[in-house]
Amino acid sequence: MCAFAGVSPLDELTPRELVRLAKTRQTIAWDHTSVIIATAVNMMRTKRSEVAKPEQFNPYRAVTGRRPRGGLSLAEFSERVKGLKTNG
Repeated sequence: MCAFAGVSPLDELTPRELVRLAKTRQTIAWDHTSVIIATAVNMMRTKRSEVAKPEQFNPYRAVTGRRPRGGLSLAEFSERVKGLKTNG
């Protein structure tokens, strides 16, 4: 789980914190990926087709744009992992 959360196994984090950090990291990665996919789709669209939005390709983002329960915002995530040792 530490590898998914991007922290060292030596950091003293509870399992709940590790799961929350891992989920947030995956959400941030999907935010990045979905922007790339939406950009590629929009480059190939016709003038009459609908503009693709990143939320359409992101499994972690609801249609309403709210983040999933238990997830951290980017600011909360960076504040939480600031100063922690990283793997790699």
